[in-house]
Amino acid sequence: MPSLLLLEVHGDILKVACQGSVLKLVCPDDKCGCSIPPKLLKKLLGDAGFERWERLVFQKTLDSRADVAYCPRCETACLADEDSAQCSNCLFTFCVRCRNRRHVGERCMTPEEKLISVQEREKARNLSKGNAGRKVSASDIFSIKEILRSSVMCPHCGFAISRVSGCDQMLCRNCEKSFCYACGKPSSQGHTSEQCKIDREKLRVKVEVNDVVRNMQKELKLALSRAHLCPGCRQPNFKVGNNNHIFCETCRVHYCAPCHTVVRKSTEHYGPQGCKQHTVDPDFV
Repeated sequence: MPSLLLLEVHGDILKVACQGSVLKLVCPDDKCGCSIPPKLLKKLLGDAGFERWERLVFQKTLDSRADVAYCPRCETACLADEDSAQCSNCLFTFCVRCRNRRHVGERCMTPEEKLISVQEREKARNLSKGNAGRKVSASDIFSIKEILRSSVMCPHCGFAISRVSGCDQMLCRNCEKSFCYACGKPSSQGHTSEQCKIDREKLRVKVEVNDVVRNMQKELKLALSRAHLCPGCRQPNFKVGNNNHIFCETCRVHYCAPCHTVVRKSTEHYGPQGCKQHTVDPDFV
């Protein structure tokens, strides 16, 4: 559904149908739908209204660019270089992700950490002035977490978008570019929403197979840790119950599990002066 943009013209209100952006002002007549040319718009709005529209268009254009960031000190538009930018007005160098001072080699603070940091700074500032200050409640932090959980950042301009219904093919209203809501990647001929579903299903199966293999490796490693190596051929063998007398099927040798020596006669090896024939391994206790 197209939204309505209200523009004041000579004391009257002109309702202009707009596709969610000042960049696409169209005729409100459903049978027309043509774009309104700037000359006609200037006649309708007047000089002051037209200048305001131009400022909105300029602001919208800046917001749609992924390489433009706003200085956290003076809100001047800055050209970002990878993860940092320097303000041309106040010369402040900042991180475009967390909007703090540039921190090379250090990770960005999460929104929750930043909120707590701002709270501590505000608390210290208010205490110095003799005020208690307002605390950031747990519900504020939960709200930020919920917004981040239910939103996907546009890969083109970084605008946060939350889907209410529909398919995974999303069109960003800020930069008018499409992307996949499921994985957050830009849409292309080789990456459609249907292909993304197939890729995610393949990835799910691959992850499940890897989990099964990983669990089998853990079980095998645990089993081998409970095995007793044959002193002759080094073949891992297992005790039968609590019996320490093991027979190796590979080299046909009898040996003792606790001392790993070949047993010729069990009556001579086991007993009060020798090894105990029946004991419980520490792993099974």
